[in-house]
Amino acid sequence: MAEKRRYKTGFCSNGHCEGTKPVNYRGRPMPICTLWEKCGCECHERITKMYADIGVPRIEAQQNPDYKPDPNPFVLPDLRDRHAPPVTLNGPRLIVSELDEATATPPPQPGTTVVEGRAFAPTPTGYRGRGQLEYEVLEVVRVWVSDPAEDEEVCTPKLVAERILALRGGMTPSTGAIQAVWDRWEKLGIATQAKKPARFTGWVGDFDGTADALDRIKAAKKRQAKAAKAEAGRRIRT
Repeated sequence: MAEKRRYKTGFCSNGHCEGTKPVNYRGRPMPICTLWEKCGCECHERITKMYADIGVPRIEAQQNPDYKPDPNPFVLPDLRDRHAPPVTLNGPRLIVSELDEATATPPPQPGTTVVEGRAFAPTPTGYRGRGQLEYEVLEVVRVWVSDPAEDEEVCTPKLVAERILALRGGMTPSTGAIQAVWDRWEKLGIATQAKKPARFTGWVGDFDGTADALDRIKAAKKRQAKAAKAEAGRRIRT
C-alpha cells in the first residue's frame, strides 16, 4: 500500500469524502476523494474498517455516481477524421491532410483547466496557473452580482474562496490573493470594495463582469501605461 499522507487531499479537505454525494452551492454534483490509499482523511479508514469487519477485501474507492465531468471543449478531433472542403487563399488550394499533422497546433495537455473560456495548463507544483485565480474570482463574483435577491450573503474573500473550491476543487484559494484581485479591479476602475469586513460591493459604470470586457480594459490600460512611459522618455531626452 502507498505511504499514507498526514493531511487530507483537496477533495476531502473540502468535505467531499469517500462514500458521500456532495453538491456545490448550485446543487451540481461534485467529485469525491478516491485516493483512499494515500489520503489522511478518516473517512477512508472508516470504510476500510467496514470492509474488514464483514470480511470482504477492500475495493477501489467509488466516485460519486451522480458526478459527470464536463467534456473538455478544447480537445480537437483527429485531423484525419475531418472532411472540410478545400480552402482557397488567393492562390493554390490548401487541403488538410495527414502531412499537416506535424505542424498542426496540438490540443491542450491533459489536466488543462478552462475558466471563462481561458485554458490554463497544469503546473508542476499543483498550484493555479498565472492569472487563473482572477478568472475564477470573476466567475463567482458575476454570479453573486447577477441575482442579489437570491444570493443575500456578503461577498467576502472567504465566501468566494469556498465557492471556487466547490466549483473547481483542488487547493483552497488564499483570501489575501482574492482581495488582491479586487484591489487590481479597483485600480482599473471597474469594481468597488469595502473594508471591515473586506467585501466586494459591485461593478462600476457599464462593466458587465465578463472575461472579454476585463481583458479589453486591461489591454487598454497597458497601452496607456506604455504610451505614458514613451512620452516621459521623450521629455527626458529633450
